[in-house]
Amino acid sequence: MDRYLNQNSSSPTRSTCAQKAGYIIWKDKKIIPFYTNYLAFTPNLDILEGNLPEAVRAVHGLAPLKRWTGSESVQRTTVMVPAPIVAYNMFMDSVDIMDQKRECASVKRKEKHLSTEIFSYVISLVCLNAHAI
Repeated sequence: MDRYLNQNSSSPTRSTCAQKAGYIIWKDKKIIPFYTNYLAFTPNLDILEGNLPEAVRAVHGLAPLKRWTGSESVQRTTVMVPAPIVAYNMFMDSVDIMDQKRECASVKRKEKHLSTEIFSYVISLVCLNAHAI
């Protein structure tokens, strides 16, 4: 893997855009870019405004998300957002918790090769998953 990453390509390669893939730019408290390869279709234009029907169809529609906007006293406000953002918000805590556990339980070593570092990362995740089971 290290050899592959370090090799210089002498032949020019053409870059291509993946089908059904793109960025969703979401403005929450700050601007957050999401990259997804799970769009419903490849949009005709490079940039679509969020209120266009084609943009809504491309992200598999809108889904409700409850947020505190600051004007509520008892219940959160429901906001309609792209479906991939709702999916991310549902599962982001478990990813963050696993990263925190892996960070404190992992063996800290300075690896010379990227493949060895990836191997160590995978072993740490396997050990944490085995402990969780």
